[in-house]
Amino acid sequence: MSNTSFLPTTINLKWFYGLGLTFIISSLGLLLYFEFEVGIIFPIVLAIILVGVLRSDVLVLVITFLVPLSINIKDIGEGTGFGMNFPSEPITFILMIGVWVKFFIDGQIDKQILKHPLTKVILFYLFWIFFTALFSTLFEVSIKFFINKLWIITVFYFLAAQLFSKTKNIKRFLWCYMVPMMGIVVYTIINHSQFDFLQKDAYWVSKPFYIDHGVYAASMAFFVPILFGFLVFSNTFRFSNFMRFVIVLFLVILLTGVVFSFTRATWVSLAVAALFFVAILFRLKLRTILIIGAFSVFIYFNYKEEISMALRSNKQDSANDFGGHIKSIYNVSTDDSNLERINRWHAALRMWKEKPLLGWGPGVYKFEYAPYQISFEKTKISTNFGIGGNSHSEYVGPLCETGVIGLGSLLLLVFMFLFTGLRFIYTTKNKENKIIATCLLLGLTTYYVHGFLNSYSDSDKVGVMIWGFMAGLVALELQEKKQESEIISL
Repeated sequence: MSNTSFLPTTINLKWFYGLGLTFIISSLGLLLYFEFEVGIIFPIVLAIILVGVLRSDVLVLVITFLVPLSINIKDIGEGTGFGMNFPSEPITFILMIGVWVKFFIDGQIDKQILKHPLTKVILFYLFWIFFTALFSTLFEVSIKFFINKLWIITVFYFLAAQLFSKTKNIKRFLWCYMVPMMGIVVYTIINHSQFDFLQKDAYWVSKPFYIDHGVYAASMAFFVPILFGFLVFSNTFRFSNFMRFVIVLFLVILLTGVVFSFTRATWVSLAVAALFFVAILFRLKLRTILIIGAFSVFIYFNYKEEISMALRSNKQDSANDFGGHIKSIYNVSTDDSNLERINRWHAALRMWKEKPLLGWGPGVYKFEYAPYQISFEKTKISTNFGIGGNSHSEYVGPLCETGVIGLGSLLLLVFMFLFTGLRFIYTTKNKENKIIATCLLLGLTTYYVHGFLNSYSDSDKVGVMIWGFMAGLVALELQEKKQESEIISL
C-alpha cells in the first residue's frame, strides 16, 4: 500500500486542514491566556495526530531524525520508575495509536506485508511476549515492556514497510538517522578529547544523547556497512562529487567514534560483519553458514578445557591502548566487565531452570536476578539492588524472561531475517536494491553479533534500526515481486 496517509479519501482536505489547524492554534492561545501551561500538551498531541493523519510518511522520518537527539528522562512522576526518551518515544506512541485507530476503522493494511514469513514470525514474537507478560512475576513491568515493543514495531516495521515500498524512502530513512547522529558523534569526540581520550571517560562522554556508551557504539555500527556501500558503489547511486565527499567525511567520523567508544563488542561485531560480507561475495547459502557455525560450536565443546585454560591465562584488563583493550576481549580471569557478564548469564540460567517454559516475565530480569548470584562469581561491580542493568545478552535475557519458546521465537526471527536478506541478494537483478539489501543485512548483523554480549533492543535508539532494517528488506522483496507480477500480467 503506497498511500501512507491515514486520511479517508471522502473527507474534504481543505476543511480538514482548516478546522484542525484553527482548533490547535486557538487552543494554544486560550491555554496561554488562562496560564494553563500544562494543558498546552493536548493541542501539541493533536498537532502530532494531525500530521500523522495527513502525512504519516513524513512523521516516521521526523521521528527517525529525532531519535538520536532525544534525551532520556528518568522517573517521571516522582517514584513511578517510568522514564522515556523525549521527544521521540511519546511521538512514536501517539503515531502507533493513530495506526491502530486507522486499522480498526477501515481495516486497510498491505496484506502482502502481513503474509510475508518474516512478519508472521514477528507477530508470534509479539504474541509470546504478551502471553508471558500475563504470567509475569511483575505484571506492570512486563506490560510496559510489551507496549514498548508494540509501539516501535508498529511504527518502524508495519508502517515503515509501507513507506519503504519506494526505495528512495529507505535511503531517506537512513539519512534521517545518520545526519543528527554525526553531529552527536562529533560532539562526543570533542567532549572526549578534553579528557585525552581515556578509556574510563568513554562511558559517559556521549551523554545526554546516549546515556550508555554501548548503545552509542552499537548505533554507530549499524551505519558502517551503509556508508561503505554508499561509497564503494557511489556510481550506482549516481551520487554527486559533493555527496561522495559527505559520505567519506561521515565514514571517517563514524569510524573515529567507534574506535574511541572503547566498546569491544562493537569492534567484534564489525569484524564478523566483514567476514559475513566475504561469505556473501562467495554466494554462500545460509545453510552453509549455519553448518560452519555449528562446526565451530562442536570444536569449542570438543576442546573446551584447552580453550578455557588459554582464556584464563589472559590477564589483560580493559586498557587505554587499543592493543591491550582488544586483548582484554577474551580475558575471563581478571577483567571485571567480562566476569560480570558471566555472573549475569549464570544468574539468568539459574532463573530459567526455575521457570523454563514461560520465564519470569518480559523485562523482569533486572529486578529478580540478585538472589540467583553466587558469591564467588560476583565482581567489584556486582549489585543486589536491580540498578546494574539487564542480563547483558540479547539471547540469555529472553530465555530467562520468556522461557525456551521466547528464545526460540527470537532465534527464528534472526534466522528468517538472514534467510530473507540472502534470498533477495542472490536473486535480484536490480543492482541498487541488491546493494541496499546487503547494507541492511550487514548493518543489522552487527547488532545481532553485538547482542551476544549486550542487550539494547528495548531502547528506541537501537530499536528504530532493528525493525526499520527488517522493514526495508521486506519492502524491497515485495517491491520486486510486484514488479515481476506486473510484467507477467502484461
